[in-house]
Amino acid sequence: MIGTCPPQPAVMKKIIRIAHLSDIHIGPSDEPVRQFEVRHNFERTLEDIRSEMPDLIVMGGDQAAHCGELDAYRWIKPHLDHTGIPYQIVPGNHDNIDNLDHIFNLGTERKEHGLYSSKRVNGLKLIFLDSSTTYLDRDQLEWLKKEADGSDEVILLFIHHPPLFCNCTFMDSHYPLQNREEAYAVMSELPSIQHIFCGHYHTEKTIRENEKNIYLTPSTMMQMSQDNPDYEVNETSPGWRIIQWNGSRLETAVRYIHPASTDRG
Repeated sequence: MIGTCPPQPAVMKKIIRIAHLSDIHIGPSDEPVRQFEVRHNFERTLEDIRSEMPDLIVMGGDQAAHCGELDAYRWIKPHLDHTGIPYQIVPGNHDNIDNLDHIFNLGTERKEHGLYSSKRVNGLKLIFLDSSTTYLDRDQLEWLKKEADGSDEVILLFIHHPPLFCNCTFMDSHYPLQNREEAYAVMSELPSIQHIFCGHYHTEKTIRENEKNIYLTPSTMMQMSQDNPDYEVNETSPGWRIIQWNGSRLETAVRYIHPASTDRG
C-alpha cells in the first residue's frame, strides 16, 4: 500500500517592515532649529524605531536643516549606523546630494544629475527618487518607467515631495513639486506602483488617486496645519511611519512620540 504524505503547514512569507521618517532638519550644531530640539527628537525617534527592529529605515528627505550642511550629515551618520538597521537615504530640497554622497558614500545610487535608485528587501522592490531640485527631470522619469514598466509585482515608491496637490493649503501653494502633473502622469501609467510614500509637508495624510495610495509621513521636527494658508505649527510631537508588507497586503500606521515619553501614539 502506498502511503500518503501528511498535510504540510503553509509556508509563511516573511513580513517586511520598513520605518519611514522624514524632515528631521538637523542643524550643523546642537542649537535648536527654529526653536525645535531637532537632534533630541531624532534620537528619540531612532530609539522608538529600534524597539520595532524593522528590516530597513528610509530617510525620506530634508536630513539637513537648511542647505545640506556637512556637519549635520556627520552627526546623523553615526546615529544611523548605531541602530544596526540598514538604511536608505532619499534627498529632499534642504539636502545637498554632493555632501550626502561625500558623507554616506552612496556609490551607484548617485547618477549624473541626481540620487535615485532601486533595491530589493527580502524580495520586495523599492524605488527611491530624487526631488531635491523640486523637479523630476526627464532622465529620472525615463529611468522610473524602465524600472517599473511591465512589472506585475507591487513596487513601493519613495520620494520627498508628494507628486500631486494634497489639500495642504500652505505647502501646496508655496512648496509643491514643480512638475507634479508630468511626474504623476508617468506614475499613473505604472500599475506596479500602488503605494507612494512622501514627506515634505510636515503632516500625516493618506490620499487615494487613480488607484494609488499616497502617504504623507509626518516630520520628526514638528507638524504643520493642513488648512491654514499661512505657515502654522499645530503639533510639536515628532512622528514617523511604520510600513508592513506580508507579500500580498500593505499595512501602515503613524507613530508619534509625545513629550516626556517614548510611548507610541
